[in-house]
Amino acid sequence: MIRANVQDQTITLRYDDVISDSNRFLEIEFTFSSAWQSKTKVIVFKNSDTELNVILLDGNSMYLGNNRCYVPSEVIKYPGFSVSVYGVENNVLITTNEATVSVERSGIDNFQPAEPTPTLWNQILLAVNPAARVPNGGSSGQFLKKNSNSDYDVSWGDIHALTHEEAEIYYVPKTLKINNKPLNSDIELEAGDIGAYSLPNGGIPKEDLSSEVNASLSKADTALQEHQSLSSKQDVLESGTNIKTINNNSLLGSGNINITGTLSPIDEVIWRAPKDFGETVGETVGSNVKVYRDMNDEILVFLGSGKTYGSDTYNDSYIRECLCGNGNTTVRKVYIQNGITSIGANIFNRFYSADTSYGADKNWNVKSPSNAWSGVGVVTSPFIIPPSVTSIGKRAFQYCNIAETLIIQCPGTISIGQEAFNCAGFISIYIREATQLTGYNINTFLTPALRNFEVSCELKNTVAFSLSNNLTLNSLLNIANHLWTVPANNQVPKTILLHSTSKSLCNSTKGVVEDGEFIQDSSGSVTLTDFITNTKGWTIA
Repeated sequence: MIRANVQDQTITLRYDDVISDSNRFLEIEFTFSSAWQSKTKVIVFKNSDTELNVILLDGNSMYLGNNRCYVPSEVIKYPGFSVSVYGVENNVLITTNEATVSVERSGIDNFQPAEPTPTLWNQILLAVNPAARVPNGGSSGQFLKKNSNSDYDVSWGDIHALTHEEAEIYYVPKTLKINNKPLNSDIELEAGDIGAYSLPNGGIPKEDLSSEVNASLSKADTALQEHQSLSSKQDVLESGTNIKTINNNSLLGSGNINITGTLSPIDEVIWRAPKDFGETVGETVGSNVKVYRDMNDEILVFLGSGKTYGSDTYNDSYIRECLCGNGNTTVRKVYIQNGITSIGANIFNRFYSADTSYGADKNWNVKSPSNAWSGVGVVTSPFIIPPSVTSIGKRAFQYCNIAETLIIQCPGTISIGQEAFNCAGFISIYIREATQLTGYNINTFLTPALRNFEVSCELKNTVAFSLSNNLTLNSLLNIANHLWTVPANNQVPKTILLHSTSKSLCNSTKGVVEDGEFIQDSSGSVTLTDFITNTKGWTIA
């Protein structure tokens, strides 16, 4: 179950693990603010390939009532999908942002539901009840008759109650005949009644056929007697000899040949020779991890297991050579295999997208490293770090701008090095499953692009969000509730650095404190600032 809270134009989601390929199972339940009460609400689900809508309207098979509906199976695909809402009333339209749901892979491949999700138009048609246009009641033998020219003005009528004029409309007079047979009983028509040919018991005599038909039959009889040449006929098919096989399965015979398994990114394209990209031992780069680039330098694939290469310098020539051929390259996709345990230092430092206008192709443009970084984030699909990665090196994504959303899936302890996301272009950073966060320093998340931030474990070190002037209230609530509670006798002060707009938002947000957690409540007596400084014991700077 996914729970969605829609407050005016902002949608937030709460959910447990979501597994791909379920059908008519995953539900989403909405809570709407008063601004939505009279609106007709349409939910928009998207993934990288598909967009489907579900209207919250009684009679729609996707709608479960009480602002609940099924999530269409077509979008429940790895790595995730987004949810947004719009509502319509007369000329009023209200919309929300897109909220992202992470999806884990299931154990099945190529699942297709028996009945695909109906289109929005079909949902609306199914929700309309045509039976409402038929009057209630009626009994066997009655019929529907029009009472006036008004639409749907019909009623049930009895046969015996017909007037003479109505009877002339609804009944055929018994005085009429068909081929001189009266209509007072069932009529059996014979061939002669309708001028049809009466077939003799012994078949059609030759003399009854036309001369043209007789001539054609003579020619056909002659052709059947002649020997047909076999010189142009195909030889008998032999599997593997003159007809190919698939996966060593013969194409001969009936039935279907199932092709099992799915293509991985490395199977779909032609690749350059791989580069070793494992952790260095001495001065040798390890071969446990390899980097593949396609011939067009549009796809990067990190394959293997264990730690990746890392460098103390952002313009390391070996990283540049492996990732972009030591030159400017347009990269559209990056894959990191689950099993790789670290993202090395400075791997994606100053790895950023080209400046593009709205509607232009979205890509990652790798340029020669430069401090004159001015890229803008345009990639809409999330950059997902798989669960096996437990370490992100220092400055791994510094000045990096390759996606709008970063999702870290590590379910245990995750170590994030100093300045790992310093001045990165991620609008959203989600660390939703980690149980402990280590290694970070004050500048790790210091970036002006950040709006949405979510962490699932305690923040124990001094941390800065002072460049993030658009940090959302939900993000501030999440950060505040995950600050480590400093003991009264602690000798090392903890500080959170916020932008002035965030400080103002903390001062104006009221709530209550329950079990050490701040819960927003406009009638509460505690501000978010009070909670951070008094309950958590941190200093705001």
